[in-house]
Amino acid sequence: MGYAIDGFGIFGPRGEDGKIVKNRDLDVCHGHTHAIMWDGKRVVMYHYHLNGEYPYSIGCFRAKPVTVPGSGRGGH
Repeated sequence: MGYAIDGFGIFGPRGEDGKIVKNRDLDVCHGHTHAIMWDGKRVVMYHYHLNGEYPYSIGCFRAKPVTVPGSGRGGH
């Protein structure tokens, strides 16, 4: 789906086995670690999921978010 501002990927509602990911499968930030396709390679890494249960998307950031220039958040 995209990338969070902490650099981790955001994936849709299906996990590596193709089943819908439930909140019980995810941590407090709405992510987890398993094998994913990343830059054309299969790697095991942390990532977020969107799903149909609140908070539906990212609940917090696993890593420190980057500052985006021009965002009004301390950029130059």
